[in-house]
Amino acid sequence: MNTRPQHVTASGAPTTKRTDISVGVASVADVVLASGGVVSVAALLFFAYHYTWVRDREFSSLLGMLVYIFLPAATELLFFTSFALMTPSQRINLAIVCSSIAIALGAGEAIAATILSSVERAHWLDLRQRADIARRGGRTFDRRTPLELIHHLRDQGIDAVGYVSPMEAYIGPAVQKYQDAPFLRLDGQDVIPLGGISRRPTILCNEAGEYVTYDSDEHGFNNPKGLWSAGASDILIVGDSFAHGACVPSDKSFGALLRQRYPKTISVGYMGNGPLVELAALAEYGPFLKPSVVLWCYYEGNDLLDLRNERNSRLLDRYMTDAFTYASWAFNRRSIALSGNISRGSLSRARQLARNNGWALAPLLA
Repeated sequence: MNTRPQHVTASGAPTTKRTDISVGVASVADVVLASGGVVSVAALLFFAYHYTWVRDREFSSLLGMLVYIFLPAATELLFFTSFALMTPSQRINLAIVCSSIAIALGAGEAIAATILSSVERAHWLDLRQRADIARRGGRTFDRRTPLELIHHLRDQGIDAVGYVSPMEAYIGPAVQKYQDAPFLRLDGQDVIPLGGISRRPTILCNEAGEYVTYDSDEHGFNNPKGLWSAGASDILIVGDSFAHGACVPSDKSFGALLRQRYPKTISVGYMGNGPLVELAALAEYGPFLKPSVVLWCYYEGNDLLDLRNERNSRLLDRYMTDAFTYASWAFNRRSIALSGNISRGSLSRARQLARNNGWALAPLLA
């Protein structure tokens, strides 16, 4: 016989069923809050491991620290203390709010991922598809591939070449498989080319419908000829595609614009470079050029990923210890200028490097 007491409302209806539902909802809310606490702890440990322990990731601002460290810590504290400080109904409300936020964020992430993936697919459309899109928009677009353009120019007697990225052609494929790069050997020594093919018309890229080309200098970089023999340089630019002037007409790259004020500006940047290739270029060319300012262009979008791959190259990794044995460079101003999205960690290391070598860290061209 069921002796469970039944509460009766003013109208005479029993409330046992309603109470059972409330208890069930409260139990579900407790599971949601406990799960949220566990996820918060896992997120906090994950971010703390990567950002403070192994340091393979870095905060670029205080906001990053708030989002990746303090937010998981705060939500963890909120979820676990709710069991002691809140009533069941309050925990139900908290679970509903947190679940709604999580669902909204997840839906927003899915929508953003869909949009971004479609944008990225459009970005990587082949030339003919992009040309069709441009034609529908009333714009002309060079449909030729780089190889077709090279053949066309050579038929006209122009000995053109494509750009040859050191990282992509010689280093990237090997180090991404955790193997030593297929180095060239000269006089019994392993070497890695740091520039492209010298003194040749070079086909760079086609983003807006017209190919960007330039005449490479004496060492295969995107500079006017003659700067290497002009004495100590004003500015030495080190970096990847931004420093190379990728997909920008040669007279519109930021190196060319700097050259209007500082005529002896030389770029040894190249598309696809990572920090160790850039360091190698700085170590090899810096002593010869004796620049007043080194402008190192750091890009947070992929430089740390490139560095992770480059560290698997035995030859490149030597620059981490050997490169600055060459650092008795006679910099006229002994200064380093930094450009790009410099993270706090990278800026800290740059300051340490400057202190170790007696250089002053200068603001960008100030």
